[in-house]
Amino acid sequence: MEIFLLETIDNVGRIGERVHVKPGYARNYLIPQGKAALATPENIVRFEAMRAELEAKADAEVAAASGQAEQLEGHVIRIEAQVGAEGKLFGSVGSIDIVNACEELGVTVERSRVRLPDGPLRVVGEHMIELHLHADVHIPLKVVVASNDPEDAEDAEDAEEAVAAASDEVVEAVEATEPAAEAEGADPQAADAEADEAAEAAAEAEESAGSEQSDDAETAAAGEESSDESESA
Repeated sequence: MEIFLLETIDNVGRIGERVHVKPGYARNYLIPQGKAALATPENIVRFEAMRAELEAKADAEVAAASGQAEQLEGHVIRIEAQVGAEGKLFGSVGSIDIVNACEELGVTVERSRVRLPDGPLRVVGEHMIELHLHADVHIPLKVVVASNDPEDAEDAEDAEEAVAAASDEVVEAVEATEPAAEAEGADPQAADAEADEAAEAAAEAEESAGSEQSDDAETAAAGEESSDESESA
């Protein structure tokens, strides 16, 4: 079915464009919602008369969506849920939970604007989702799903502190070895070069020693032959 759009629609087209869509999509959603009209000569004339008004409305919607994006920018959504074994949730976190969390930040987001790339969130941890606040305004949003059990929260905090402490110990150990290395004048590249030179010198010495032993053996053999000839004479 051919229609023309009265506003920009994701994955369909921009305001004023004539597009073909499935009849059910047009009759059941786009046309009743005032987002499109049948591409008849009468409707096209009516649209052209209202074009400036519709475009101004579209610009206002983009500005409103951009304002929502600015309000949410830099925020992390935290949602607590009941957690079972291996960090799996009893149930899941869906788009309605994201909408409610955004409202707590003072931003009203339509449920249809929430995009969950991997479906509902079913495990604890960090998840990246998207909000399509408008056809021209898309933003990423970090969602942290955590246990609503106080004991689990304490365990997680203890684990984070343990990791931080271990990291500090590693840094301190590295910093402690640096002065000693500087005091000894240690230079890893120089040490490697010296080791290579020593290995080459050892190889040359071994080769030279082997050559001298070979010469001595030949000399000794020649002397024995001369002695044998003298005795025979």
